[in-house]
Amino acid sequence: FGSSYFAERQALFFRRNPAMIRRVVCPLTASWPSSQCWRPIASKSGPTVDGTVIQKQSEASPPVKTTPKTAWHEFSPTQLAVVNSVGNLCSLGAAASHDHIMLRVLAGLSSTAVFSFNVFMPKPLKTHQKTAAAWGAAFAILHLINLGLLLREKHHFIQLSDE
Repeated sequence: FGSSYFAERQALFFRRNPAMIRRVVCPLTASWPSSQCWRPIASKSGPTVDGTVIQKQSEASPPVKTTPKTAWHEFSPTQLAVVNSVGNLCSLGAAASHDHIMLRVLAGLSSTAVFSFNVFMPKPLKTHQKTAAAWGAAFAILHLINLGLLLREKHHFIQLSDE
């Protein structure tokens, strides 16, 4: 919505009953203007000029607390901790592996977890998060390309060291 939308809403409310309307900071978002943040305030209960009933502030119902929905591409701190732990476990497994193919699989998964951890942070991303995500993606791509070469060599019985 543009600022003209909110200005029109404000003008409409003040035209209906200018003495009884005021702006209130929205408790959910700590900002205004929002259609949920406008409420009439009166010194006494009763109908207004246009027939709507206004309650006293003490009689008004408290605002409903709702949890804001986050976008699918923003993880909570708990979800980020899970991604980080999985990546660290993959990295430990890669370091302990004796098989070169398993090492590449686990190292690729670990680098993918680094990329995911930095991309799924709350937005807007800072420069160091973008840089870390780019390096995680680069390492993941390199590990997975090397994994593909190893699997191709194993499948075709071609030794890359033989000429």
